[in-house]
Amino acid sequence: MIPIGGSLPAIAVLKAGRVRRPCGSGAEAGKLHWPPVTERATILKGGRHLRMGWDFLSRTSLMVVTAMLVTSGVALGQEAGAGRVEIDSALLGGGALFIPSAAPRSIGYVFDAAANLNVSRRLGVEGDFAWAMSRQHTVGLTGVAPATVRSPNMLFSTANVIFSPLGHGRKFIPYVEFGGGALEVLGGSPSDSFGLAPDSTHLIANIGGGARWFPVPHWGVRGDYRYIAVRNPTAPTGIGVVPVGHMHRVYGALVLTF
Repeated sequence: MIPIGGSLPAIAVLKAGRVRRPCGSGAEAGKLHWPPVTERATILKGGRHLRMGWDFLSRTSLMVVTAMLVTSGVALGQEAGAGRVEIDSALLGGGALFIPSAAPRSIGYVFDAAANLNVSRRLGVEGDFAWAMSRQHTVGLTGVAPATVRSPNMLFSTANVIFSPLGHGRKFIPYVEFGGGALEVLGGSPSDSFGLAPDSTHLIANIGGGARWFPVPHWGVRGDYRYIAVRNPTAPTGIGVVPVGHMHRVYGALVLTF
């Protein structure tokens, strides 16, 4: 240390945080000595605490900033379009099943659930499950008294390929799809005069399309149409019975994506 004005400073701070003090008077005046051991330990301990606190604050700040960047990136990725997985709600999705018959129109109500995995920018695979509820219809033929027909409960299970020509990285996503599966007729009886045999299982193929719209991240809505071809080699016969060879299904659903 360089004396200023002929005297030493009261406290001299050296490298590594070590502190030395000048002696008071006499022959020892002007000489620098280490503080007591306990005081040196306190000084060093305080320095370590300060450095540890600063390191902890730095690491915490870095982690927070990283988390904010990752979260904002995910949010931006979800602002428009579908995620990798889409789930259509069974409780908040439903539609109608149009069944050919001798009546002007024969309609059954449908509850649907589906899960879609987007394997690339334009292609996805879907598992679709639908339940068509039993319903009565009035069938009339020329010269024959009208008859009451009850459609049985039916369960549709299909696997489909979905093609989105514009990609699914946008809010509005039109698509076409095709696939196949099985139709299971649950219950029924020959006296119901319905065009599918009671308690039977049929192969089906479907083709259709629709659109999905995601106005907010993670949530959207879907409108869908399917033409369903039914393999029906043992259709019931009788007056007023029209064998079912195809159906039309329309439905809408709330979609969760992530």
